[in-house]
Amino acid sequence: MYKISTLILILSILFLFGNGLAKSGSPIPVPKVSISEAISIATKYFYNKETRVIDGDCFKIKDYMLISAQYTNYFNEKYEKEWAWKIEFVHPVQNDHSVIYKVRNNKEIIFLYATE
Repeated sequence: MYKISTLILILSILFLFGNGLAKSGSPIPVPKVSISEAISIATKYFYNKETRVIDGDCFKIKDYMLISAQYTNYFNEKYEKEWAWKIEFVHPVQNDHSVIYKVRNNKEIIFLYATE
């Protein structure tokens, strides 16, 4: 009985200190552009204006599909002050071919990169 109560006490202390030492990140601001609006902006731009698709003569833009939309402040492998939508399109067959955009809170769209 003594061993069980000691074990419970130790686990309780570890649990309390573990949660007390954990640090949360900074608060995520509320997006000024909704996810549906960000997707709409990126989709219209991608399918009507994009010219930087790698191997565009082999892999047509019309074949690409939206694969993700994420509200983040992590772009090009670094954290930024600004939070924005990161929108990614990928070719369904050649799925190593993708195009990624940043849709800012003022609805500006920025081409981040294309992969092959």
